[in-house]
Amino acid sequence: MIIVIILLIVNVISYLVMFFDKNAAKQGNRRIPEKSLWLFTFFGGSLGILLGMKAPLFHKAAKPIFKIGVPAILISQILITFYFLYQYGFFSVR
Repeated sequence: MIIVIILLIVNVISYLVMFFDKNAAKQGNRRIPEKSLWLFTFFGGSLGILLGMKAPLFHKAAKPIFKIGVPAILISQILITFYFLYQYGFFSVR
């Protein structure tokens, strides 16, 4: 249960990072480095980053590396999670 709460917090923060970076881009202010966005993606915030790429933000949505990379990482994280849940007996496939 604690992991779910942590992931929820990381994803909310990831979405907010996308929101603030989009606003900074519109105003011509200093931006959040893409490297930081990728770190949030890799460390569990892939859903938040992906949602930031969708309406209403559409941030980084045109960049192919984000358009392909973020969903690929999210799918990988989901598959890895299900693998470990299955390995440790949290559910079984029949």
